[in-house]
Amino acid sequence: MKKTLIIISCLFLLVIGFWSIVLPKQFVINLIENSFDSERFYLKTEGFKKGFLYSFKAEKIVLMKRGDSQGKEPGGRGYAVSETPVVTFDDLRGRINLLSLVRLSPRLDFDCRVNGGTVKGEIGLARKGRTRIDGADIRLQGIPLLEHFGVRGDGNLSVALSLGNGKGEIKFSVNDARLQATSFGEVFLPLDLFHMVKGALTLNAGTVSTQSFGLYGSGIYARLAGSMTDNNLNMNLELMIDSTFSLGAAFQSLLERYKVSPGYYVIPVKTMIAL
Repeated sequence: MKKTLIIISCLFLLVIGFWSIVLPKQFVINLIENSFDSERFYLKTEGFKKGFLYSFKAEKIVLMKRGDSQGKEPGGRGYAVSETPVVTFDDLRGRINLLSLVRLSPRLDFDCRVNGGTVKGEIGLARKGRTRIDGADIRLQGIPLLEHFGVRGDGNLSVALSLGNGKGEIKFSVNDARLQATSFGEVFLPLDLFHMVKGALTLNAGTVSTQSFGLYGSGIYARLAGSMTDNNLNMNLELMIDSTFSLGAAFQSLLERYKVSPGYYVIPVKTMIAL
């Protein structure tokens, strides 16, 4: 019994020493920031502090859009002039899963807040590690990433994301949507007519495809189908309107060119998106 206690104590001290000495603060920061690094986006950690036994916290982790200029904005926060924060994860608390380290496939478990909502999940820190993220009650208004896609307005977003081996799936819903009408290229999209959005997307080798994507309004329904590869958006918006919905003369004239049959319109959404 005494020998067992000594062995357990030594192992415990070894684990604590490894976290405190062998894994310095900057190493952990680099591990987190390198877990997501692409040509267009990267992670930036602010206010990071190590805690006890592989735990840590950060004031925020910001998903940044890369810029072309390496110069710094005078008097700014240190971001390059053309760099843009697109999503901010506030009050993040996390822990490196000890068992995953033993298996040589490090995993980070975390929870945080994003724009008033809660986000939690796990991120595989190895190159081919799996990532799972779940978010609820996230306000759309104030998330710059959506504005890059031309989506402006408000609503409550719930999302479930899973990634691994270059493939992934995103399931999402937006309740109490109050979106603004927008346009993609020369195509006008009346997003302001819908109060709920639900969908599922798949990611594979740089292509995002729609499994399902529905927009629901009063007397009007739309379905978006197609894919986006790199910045190239190649989709169709099917618009279905029943007799309870009043088109209005201006809206009707905009839709007339896309009319397939009474109450049914197909709008091509084919353009390049600047990310």
